[in-house]
Amino acid sequence: MATATYGRAGVPSTKTLNLDYVFAQSLAASRKTMEDNITSNNALWHLIKKNGTYESQDGGTNIEAPLRYANNAPDTYSGYDTLDVTPIDGVTKALFDWRDVSTSIIVSHKERRENAQRIINLVETKLQQASDGMQEFIPEMLFQGNGAGALNTPRVSSRNGSLGITPLGQLVPLDPTTGVIGNIDPATETWWQSQQTASTATTYDALLREVDLLIANAGKGTGGKPDLLITDLTTFITLKFAIYQRNRSDPQPVANFPFESVSHNGTAITWDEKVPDLSGGGLDATASGALGTMWALNSKYFKVIYDSETNFKMRPFMEMPLQNAKAAHIFWRGNTVMTNRRKHGVLTNISRGIVA
Repeated sequence: MATATYGRAGVPSTKTLNLDYVFAQSLAASRKTMEDNITSNNALWHLIKKNGTYESQDGGTNIEAPLRYANNAPDTYSGYDTLDVTPIDGVTKALFDWRDVSTSIIVSHKERRENAQRIINLVETKLQQASDGMQEFIPEMLFQGNGAGALNTPRVSSRNGSLGITPLGQLVPLDPTTGVIGNIDPATETWWQSQQTASTATTYDALLREVDLLIANAGKGTGGKPDLLITDLTTFITLKFAIYQRNRSDPQPVANFPFESVSHNGTAITWDEKVPDLSGGGLDATASGALGTMWALNSKYFKVIYDSETNFKMRPFMEMPLQNAKAAHIFWRGNTVMTNRRKHGVLTNISRGIVA
């Protein structure tokens, strides 16, 4: 059992703390902070948490998302007319697989002994390493899938072949008729298709018209329009200039939104460095020849479901058999879930040569 001593050996004021206990208690206090750190570095996660759609599920073989794809058909009647009692189906479920993520905390005997007088600092450093790793890893899985040329498939671990969370390139893809999403085939179930437009704009006005049309198409029907446009940095700057050109005033940031943003007709526009060139299949949207991508998302119909017993849960430290060190792991289990694909869209192929 690893311990750390406070004070000088042989002095009555010394006290010894169990390292596992310090880590476990620190993580218990930091678990929400770790969640919030991911939220504060990902605009989509932020809106999901803000709207209360970061939800738990108590186990199960799959994540089940109830869907409604048709409404009742009201009709008029007069006097003793026979009332319509035709049953309406219109309700189904999307099934998403669980995805498991872990990050390790490894402490060598050398580190323990060198930090015996300041073990709390070591704990904080190790937990921050774990948190920072999660902050990088989750957006990469969300935006970049399995990497260049495979943006529409989940990340595959090169170490063990396991799959990451369902990426945006699959949920709101380049071709909305392809793939089986949530165990539903959008090629036959057209109500399960997202919106997609390939940009042909060469001017600011034309680009904004395409953006407005994408928002309008995704906003049809009940449930409102997209509340987040997330794009690459170059496209974001282009849109800022376009909005200025249209309004002849500096675009305003979104109130109470902790990311660089502008408001466009009540919708937040922001950027993320992980957003790829979806039409070209490349990871770096700033590379020479790359084109811009902008996802229009409605956070009411985009959830992150996590397992109630595996939400940044820490397993106790264990001795590493071939090293003089101990390791613990932090586990998260869940996946991204979409409950109405029609309410989301993507604008691809955005030119880098757009002018006023």
